[in-house]
Amino acid sequence: MIILDNKSQKNTRIVYEAGYYEIKSKALIDKTVDGIGILTEKDELLGIFFQENQMYFIYNDEITNVDKGTFTIVNKYISDKERLFEVFNKDESICAIKYIPYVDPGMIIYGADEDEFDDLLRFSNIFKNSNAITNLIRYIKYLNQ
Repeated sequence: MIILDNKSQKNTRIVYEAGYYEIKSKALIDKTVDGIGILTEKDELLGIFFQENQMYFIYNDEITNVDKGTFTIVNKYISDKERLFEVFNKDESICAIKYIPYVDPGMIIYGADEDEFDDLLRFSNIFKNSNAITNLIRYIKYLNQ
């Protein structure tokens, strides 16, 4: 069983086991958190987790052991409206998702940031600098206190 802090929905966890996941209230989970995860608009599961001093990336049913030193996530515009979220391990692409970011129609009224609703962009921003993995490990330790 893998427990991920759900970055798509506050106060919930993603519980993954044997190719199946479910969302549960944080209050109902008494096990330690292994990592962080999100669900895309198409209900695709993405996550990073640690077990036995190894780092893993999960994309739906595929779990890949990734190298902490060469793991990167890139999220960039590839056209005026379309973005590409791509995960690399040792310079090999292990996940690529093309998508059109959700734009909240009420954004003009209340002045929200367009990127605020883009879970894939927020997820990739966690890994923008060289201290990202160390910061993620600290965050997971904090969640497990």
